Amino acid sequence: MMAAAGAAVCAGSSAAGAPDYHTYVIEETPEETEPETVPETEPETVPETEPETEPEEVKPSPAADRFNLADVYPEGADPEDPLTSLGGGLFEKLYEKDNSWNQSVFGASSRKPEQVAGQLGRSRASLLGKYNITDEKHNPDDPSTWVVGKWNHIRVDVRDANGTATPEVSNVKQILAMASVYTWYHDPGDTETFSRYANELWKASHKSSMSMSKVYYDTDCLTREAVEKAMKKGNRTKKATSSELEGDAGDAVLAMATASELAQDAGAAGDAVMVQAAEGAAAGTGQVSTDPTGQAAALEADLIAEQGNEAGYDNIEEYQECPGHLDLSVKVTVWTMDGEKNLFRLDKIGSSAENMNERWWGWTNQTMEEARRLAESDWYEDYGLSVSLFSKTAPLTEGEIEEQLALLPENLSPERLALAKTALESIGKIPYYWGGKPVSPDYDGNHFYNIIAADYKGRIFRGLDCSGWLTWAYWHGLGRKLPEMSTAGQIHLGRGIRRKNLQTGDIIIRAGTDETIGHVLMFLRWAEDGRAVCVHETGGVTNNVCLTYNTDTGASCRNLLD
Repeated sequence: MMAAAGAAVCAGSSAAGAPDYHTYVIEETPEETEPETVPETEPETVPETEPETEPEEVKPSPAADRFNLADVYPEGADPEDPLTSLGGGLFEKLYEKDNSWNQSVFGASSRKPEQVAGQLGRSRASLLGKYNITDEKHNPDDPSTWVVGKWNHIRVDVRDANGTATPEVSNVKQILAMASVYTWYHDPGDTETFSRYANELWKASHKSSMSMSKVYYDTDCLTREAVEKAMKKGNRTKKATSSELEGDAGDAVLAMATASELAQDAGAAGDAVMVQAAEGAAAGTGQVSTDPTGQAAALEADLIAEQGNEAGYDNIEEYQECPGHLDLSVKVTVWTMDGEKNLFRLDKIGSSAENMNERWWGWTNQTMEEARRLAESDWYEDYGLSVSLFSKTAPLTEGEIEEQLALLPENLSPERLALAKTALESIGKIPYYWGGKPVSPDYDGNHFYNIIAADYKGRIFRGLDCSGWLTWAYWHGLGRKLPEMSTAGQIHLGRGIRRKNLQTGDIIIRAGTDETIGHVLMFLRWAEDGRAVCVHETGGVTNNVCLTYNTDTGASCRNLLD
């Protein structure tokens, strides 16, 4: 054995059994020499020691400014799930109540004027405007169908009890903090008193009203392009005035006039139409004639497409006349801890003399400060509770998320698994908002569900659109913000792949055109029947993130990861 000059330290054994250390110096020589050997000894035995254990986490002591019930778990509850604690259950129930109220109040913005009118006791006649060629439900010969079908403006005014405008629509955390302080000074474990207090204060602190305008008119409502597009789609173009439709005579005149116009080009077919129309009107049926040969209908379509304003049809400019507008106004008042008119003054239970005791003297400076500190603390950090746990569509439970993750292919990369988990956890937690883009990789930083100006479909909660959600999912799950936040840009990211090669976290995308809206989904896995299981943000029925099947074989598929 060749060694460099120097010293080597080895352990031997003395007669007494204690380690005996010897030093051997090996001189460099021209010839390789064997070093002196050391008798073999039994390996040194090391006394067994107890494995190191991490110190048990010490829970904070109960206090007036803590949500104490969040630390109490009933028998059989899962201590890893904060919602199963006594406080978590109360937290969940009050937020569900809050969300139901929000849906009822703010949901009007997504309903049609005719539906809201029914709620407000308004007659259908009060919604009638003028004929709108772009509304397929309008019949130009029946003014009773000329209902204004959508809102022109939606105004949502959210204020606290002092009249101060606020984007916040929930005071649940403040109410729960006050309920916690109140019960601390009475019986900290009394969940019944806690629940009664919180629900009564919540009910007293929420007010709302809704109103809709009368039909009004302005100019430049319908563009020439919109009218021409409606004509090409076959929307009916010959309209009558109300006076022409009064009585059977008006029906006969209108029917025969229409038939005469067609007769100029239809010949005998037009004569047949005219005769049948006149007979129908004379019989009192009020029906325009049938077209047994189909020639008149075909000619009418040709006239619209080819001649536009000729052959007796009204000018396009006339169809650009304003068909009428309706506005919706929603006013909401939510009491908070701030200002002269605040929750402490509103609280009848905590201020009642019959509820005073040697510890509780009502809302003093001390107890108000304790409630404020609790309301302003980080409940997610302290108790594992977050407002983002709740939304207008049901999020997946932890068990459901685990079930979905178990269905994914084995040996997924950590990145793909993180994306899948992020996508599944966001289901039901991020509202859809047209044009919505993320400003933060987390939930709270984006202020989801804050009230903002309505989008084109009346959605008023701050949220994301489909491409905004995809950007957020990559940002939240991987810490990587995509360089493009629209479908037009995202369709060029990464590399194109075949649909059959899709992997978890890849995207299925279509860019929008002048006629269609683009959309993007995140692929999760293949279903047993071969359909793609995806997660996406949708402006459809749910107006939120949801799990869905995708069968769009014509869409582009792209890998953004590798």
